[in-house]
Amino acid sequence: MLSEGLNYYKKLDAMGIRNNKERVNIQPTNWSSFTTDTGKIRLFIKCNQRGKFADLKNMYMMAKYTNGDGAATVFQGSLGTQGIVKKIRYATDSDTVFSELDNQNVLSGMKIEENVDSTWLDNKKKIFGTGSSSVAGTSIAAGSNVTLALPFLNSGLTESTYFPLGGRENIVMELSLESALTCFVGTAGLLANEVTVSEINCYYDVYKLENDEYNKLLEQFDNTLRISHTDWAHTSDIIPNTDTSRVINLGFAYEKVKKLYVCLRTEGFVTGTALASLQSRNKAKMSKITVLHNGSVVGSRAVNVTTSTSESAEVYAELLKCHGGLWNLHSTHLTDKYSSEEPDADSDDNTGKFFFVACFENGFENSESISGLDVRQGSFQLQIEKAASNANQRVDVFVEYHSEYVLDMNESGGVWVVNK
Repeated sequence: MLSEGLNYYKKLDAMGIRNNKERVNIQPTNWSSFTTDTGKIRLFIKCNQRGKFADLKNMYMMAKYTNGDGAATVFQGSLGTQGIVKKIRYATDSDTVFSELDNQNVLSGMKIEENVDSTWLDNKKKIFGTGSSSVAGTSIAAGSNVTLALPFLNSGLTESTYFPLGGRENIVMELSLESALTCFVGTAGLLANEVTVSEINCYYDVYKLENDEYNKLLEQFDNTLRISHTDWAHTSDIIPNTDTSRVINLGFAYEKVKKLYVCLRTEGFVTGTALASLQSRNKAKMSKITVLHNGSVVGSRAVNVTTSTSESAEVYAELLKCHGGLWNLHSTHLTDKYSSEEPDADSDDNTGKFFFVACFENGFENSESISGLDVRQGSFQLQIEKAASNANQRVDVFVEYHSEYVLDMNESGGVWVVNK
């Protein structure tokens, strides 16, 4: 059951808090210019502000991207600026970690592709650097620059529209930058650190309650405010090209795992200068995917992956079930690229889109309850059966799990606690 404290969101809406809003702008605290591959951007959200709540769901970062290579460099179409950040970490300044996710740009590619169509990607080209072609988002000419927005995804912190700023500790956001070889499509001369990110400004809105209103809110919820959302975790493996079966020990230990995303990318493509490295997902001659918990199949049976060049209908049907149901009319742009076996990834037609989704929710979730698979005890594994493939495959596995952030203004005196 969800805590009653979650209802403070509804309470704030009822109080019309959005009528009292200010726009906040923050810049990195550790430097003014960062390079791909080694750069780590640190941003501080100031707290200890009584009665204030931040809309972190609609937070975004504006930045100038400068190409130091001797030829044009292009953002990958399905990701745009989302590809530039490899790892995200959100914590308090005393290091209470809200969420931490490596390879978040790989997950973003799958999430974007299951949610939007090619028209949306083209329309947002001037904002996010995206494009309907996998290998042709916004282009940066040699020695030139572009200024684009970066929205923040894949964290319960950035799903929050009313994040309380009354805690004693500040919030630290760390964004580790990806190699230019992986997040851009360039020429053979492109180097890992040849794109610079500078003139960074991060914007979010803050809503304010008067003191008497804030006191009444805290009193109603026993001086404890809780945020319930989902966070993500990642693990990876390499499958040698000669292997025909692989069992991956996932190593996650969460009370409620809601979904699992899996994708394979040809290992040699991950740092390919002229390739859509983050998006070159493929089936790699897979025939079956099975999720196991304590040795038993989760979901009653394995999911078959067709080995023909036709679309993997069963895997796609499972994806739809996890994304609103079989008859969900939400647009995607997976199309026939979803069935790519082992593409070259050097052109739009040869960039694969295949990925697998397993859903562990029971279908009975509501505002009072949360479902999911409890993997705190025992083994949690992914089994892949396949034929020998043309090259070694990198496997990225992401789990979406329920988390709760608790700001207790009683005994802890405004220090955050994170439950996973």
